[in-house]
Amino acid sequence: MAFYRKPWFPFTLPFLLYFIAIETARHLPQWQHLLFLAGISLAGAALWSWRARFLFLLQLPRQAVGTECLIGLLAGGGNAIFWQLGLQLGWLRPASLVWPSHWSSSLVLTTSLLSVLCFVLLLPVLEELFWRAFMLRYLIAPDFTRIPLGTAQPFAFVTVVALAAIPAGEGLLVGTCFSAILYNLLLIWRKNLLCGIVAHSLANALIALQFQLHQFRLY
Repeated sequence: MAFYRKPWFPFTLPFLLYFIAIETARHLPQWQHLLFLAGISLAGAALWSWRARFLFLLQLPRQAVGTECLIGLLAGGGNAIFWQLGLQLGWLRPASLVWPSHWSSSLVLTTSLLSVLCFVLLLPVLEELFWRAFMLRYLIAPDFTRIPLGTAQPFAFVTVVALAAIPAGEGLLVGTCFSAILYNLLLIWRKNLLCGIVAHSLANALIALQFQLHQFRLY
C-alpha cells in the first residue's frame, strides 16, 4: 500500500505542513507572519479535504455534548489563568511582537486578525488531532486505529508532552508542557476529542488576548 494511503497520513501531513512553516519562520523572521498564515491555512485545507476521516472522532450522544463543552470551557479557562500567572511570575518569556516596518496599518490589522482566528479556531483542531488522536495512540501501537481514544500509557503520555513543547521554544516551555499535560488528561478522562478542542480553543483565545495586550508574539 502506498504511504499516502496509510491511516497515519491524514493525521501527519497537515501538522507537518504547519510545523515546516513555523520552523522556517525562525530563520526568516521577516516572513514569520505570512509563513504562519500559509502553514496553518495549508494544514486547515488538508484537514478539510480529509474531514470524513476525522468527523467520527467528534461524534458524541447529543445529551453528552453540553457536559463535554462545559468541562472543556472550565479547563480552558484554568489553562489561561496558568499562562497569565506564568507571565506575571516570569515562568513564560514570549518574544516581542514585531511587524515589518514597511507594512501599512491596514495590512498589520488584517494579518493580526487572521492570525488570531487561525490560532483560536484552526490550531486547536490541528494539534488535538495530531497529538491526542494520533500520537498518543501511535506510541502505544503502530496500528493506532485499534486503540480507543483516551487509552493511557506512561511512555506515550510523557513523549507527547515533550514533543509538543518543541515548536513553542524555551520561552514558552513551562506553559506548553502544562497545556499538553492538561489536554492529555482531559482525553484520558473524557475519552473524546470535543472536550479537549473546546478547552484548547478557549485557552488559545484568552492567551491570544493576553499576548495582544502585551505585544507578544503568538507563534
